[in-house]
Amino acid sequence: MNRTWRAAGIAVLTTVATAGALATATPASADSTDVTQAWNPGPPACLTTDYVHANLKTGKTEVQHYVGELRFGDHVYRRYVRFTTTRVQDPSPPGFPRNWMNTCGGQPTQQVLALGKYTTAYIVNGDYAEFANATVAKKSGDPNWHEIRGSINAKYHSNGGFFEFGFPLTSESPTPKKVGAFNHFERNNSSIYWSPSTGAHQTSGVIKDKWASLGWENSADGFPTSDVFYLGTGRYGEHFQNGSIYYSGATGVHEIHGAIRDAWARMGWQNSVIGMPTSEEFSAGGGKGRGQHFANGDIYWSAATGAHEVHGSIRDKYASFGWENGFLRFPTSDEYSAGGGIGRGAHFQGGDIYWTPRTGAHEVHGEIRAAWAKWGFENKSVGFPTSDEYADPSVAGGRQQDFMPIATITNTSSPTYVLAKIKWSPRKGATLYLNTVPRF
Repeated sequence: MNRTWRAAGIAVLTTVATAGALATATPASADSTDVTQAWNPGPPACLTTDYVHANLKTGKTEVQHYVGELRFGDHVYRRYVRFTTTRVQDPSPPGFPRNWMNTCGGQPTQQVLALGKYTTAYIVNGDYAEFANATVAKKSGDPNWHEIRGSINAKYHSNGGFFEFGFPLTSESPTPKKVGAFNHFERNNSSIYWSPSTGAHQTSGVIKDKWASLGWENSADGFPTSDVFYLGTGRYGEHFQNGSIYYSGATGVHEIHGAIRDAWARMGWQNSVIGMPTSEEFSAGGGKGRGQHFANGDIYWSAATGAHEVHGSIRDKYASFGWENGFLRFPTSDEYSAGGGIGRGAHFQGGDIYWTPRTGAHEVHGEIRAAWAKWGFENKSVGFPTSDEYADPSVAGGRQQDFMPIATITNTSSPTYVLAKIKWSPRKGATLYLNTVPRF
């Protein structure tokens, strides 16, 4: 339905000519430029006269007078002043008492206007008019009229219209390199972008600024595929063709994409244990992989390992050994439940890290890890590590590591504890000791 407007007096606008073009979401053409002009007072023939509608039941006559028109290339918007008299003046021939009449021809005209409520009476500091498939507006002090149309116009109104966006700052314009179109708006640093494959979506605020800094739709992220969405507690996000941007006051605004984004999505996005991103993706492992920090953890990726998260005490231990640049290198698993649920573990290229509340987090690697694996990891008699690997001073080149069996970890009330140790030497290999007694 065409809608009415209010500016200086009451006026009605209607679209003439390419209504079909306005109803479709095609990229803006070169003629879709801002119009610097007043409404052109040069009407086609006969449009200088009134259209008159006489209502014999109410005894009123409504008069519509052509004022001028506004053109955006082949899109034409015509402006009429409408007023009502209390005296019936019906110029129509018999049989046409309630139709719009073109008084210069004396014949009924196509009723192109729809009577609706004044939807723009709240507009101040400018002129604004809504149509079925387009909106035209001009803020006071701006010499240009701006046009919103098609899918962008539909998104503009579905997301709150003037109250959300305010006046357009541009007419619909083509994106410079890819097939698409956009409008910028004055409120909330908002824009609406459209492409054939993504449709029209709103981007705004610091998320829009971040996307702009990356290169808009020409960045690796491409066009937006969602509007900006609210995540609660001051957190916002937006998805794009090949990535996402997330913001909170505590973490700032950051972009995430690729395999790291997929891993984060698998974990539950911002509701995952690692929370919101706190950095951009960065090169890791001397260029062998990529990493990204989050509020409560990290995700690391390499071509050999894929993308995996690390967090909590295991992350702290991993950091103490130099992250991916240390001997553990990249993680090969996410953190997982260990020892029947009493602890946690994570695998890395160069070893493992295991944790329980009682033993803390410790790494296991190399020959001692191989022996530990042979004897059942944490689930058998050896249990969880209670130390990192350290030198055995009794044997040249020897190494050793302390462990605590699950039964000892969980039996905190008993004074009798079984402790385990794995010793390794170049000559004997690995030996398991339980309470200092060699067992294997």
